[in-house]
Amino acid sequence: MENGKRRYTWILFSFFLAASALAQPMWPTFQYDNQRTGLCPYTGPETSDTLWTFTPGGGIQASSPAIGEDGTIYFGCKDGYLYAINPDGTLKWTCMTNDQVLSSPAIDADGTIYFGSTDQKLYAVEDSVTYAKVKWTFSGSSAICSPVLAGPDGTIYTDNMYSIDQDGNQNWFYPTGISGSSGGPAMSSDNNSLYIQHATAFDHYLTCLDTSGSVNWERNVGTAPMSFSFSTPTVGSDGVIYYPTGFGGPLYAINPNSTVKWKCYDIGDLRHTSAGLGDDGTIYIAGGFEQNFHSLTPSGVLSWTMNTASNVIASPIIDANGVIYIASFDTLFAINPDCSVKWALELEIYTTSTPAMDANGNVYICSGSRLYAIGPDTGFNDEPTNPSDEGPVIQISPNPFSGSTEISVSICCAAQNTELSIYDISGRLVRGIPLSVSPSSGTATVLWDRRDGHGREVEAGFYFCRFHADGFSTTGKMIVLE
Repeated sequence: MENGKRRYTWILFSFFLAASALAQPMWPTFQYDNQRTGLCPYTGPETSDTLWTFTPGGGIQASSPAIGEDGTIYFGCKDGYLYAINPDGTLKWTCMTNDQVLSSPAIDADGTIYFGSTDQKLYAVEDSVTYAKVKWTFSGSSAICSPVLAGPDGTIYTDNMYSIDQDGNQNWFYPTGISGSSGGPAMSSDNNSLYIQHATAFDHYLTCLDTSGSVNWERNVGTAPMSFSFSTPTVGSDGVIYYPTGFGGPLYAINPNSTVKWKCYDIGDLRHTSAGLGDDGTIYIAGGFEQNFHSLTPSGVLSWTMNTASNVIASPIIDANGVIYIASFDTLFAINPDCSVKWALELEIYTTSTPAMDANGNVYICSGSRLYAIGPDTGFNDEPTNPSDEGPVIQISPNPFSGSTEISVSICCAAQNTELSIYDISGRLVRGIPLSVSPSSGTATVLWDRRDGHGREVEAGFYFCRFHADGFSTTGKMIVLE
């Protein structure tokens, strides 16, 4: 719920971030970096206290959050939207595509957000505070479902595998043989090499490409389809590539020259989860449908296994203290390096998203049909103050909606000349609705049936409702579904 105190807290939070002059997004990509290590410089929460949850207009599958410089959280949804959520848990804006958004977004150094959709397009979006400004779209040959990689030079890489420049033009294309379902690429620490899987009718390879699209080498990692993987490679600081394969593994450790350093078998179904790397080189990986989570030494020896009691097809992240965060289908775990559980939070069923963390140590996880924020209490969830303290307050329920929604406005007194104006995302006035504020309660409520001033039903999309009253004003954001 939007209210004066939460808005004030969010403004202070945004001001603090701006004053800190952060030059990069807080969490720019899936598993934090382009090497997909999951290792971040932040320290996570001591407890599993939930700050807030946000419910989008559909289920969330695979898409993991990215976090901008100002703390905005971005994630994709099966309803076809990319969502942008303020640090206080309120909706900032949405960006509509023509199909499901399963891809994890990536944010480059200038703040552009890149994400794919099953409509076979890559989207480049600018966060314009109140709406998503689409800079360009790129049409590929198949659904873009995997995490997007934004290189330090501004080049964008997708699964199956396209290299795209900052203006949305194709540099080159490398067909992986796995349309719309591979784990996506990872990049070497020197930013000169890319690693992606490649499959034929009979064999499965890990391929190393240079940034011009030329093949440096291919390493056979099994036979198709049993060794096929939805996982993304992970690259260590020493250049070793960790790649999970198949129903029963193995997990490969491959040297930068393509030779096999070691293989670890019998650790579970590795098709869906990427590895994480601790700062001491420890490898962390989930066993998928075997319902377990493992720690391996840098030499590939199993050091411990933890039972998760449900399937794990997400990937881990690691904080500055070495605490590992991994989600099973129904629980988010914070696990100490010695395998003891620091805390566990029950989630919705069927969690397939990898966590993200901001500079304040708050953890974000998409689960089922919610985005969870876990961390220390910042006051975002406090009860609203008297509306007269901060001006009018607008509430919309349900939101998103498909048929109609109730818009309620609270103000300090029975103001005169009140009106509710509804605009589309381009700023065009859709409808004006006169309001009468009750003298006793200081509130006014109206039911909007998604029709414009001519009685025509509006299309699905993003809309604003703005309340005007004797010099006061406030704006709410609405999502109209099909």
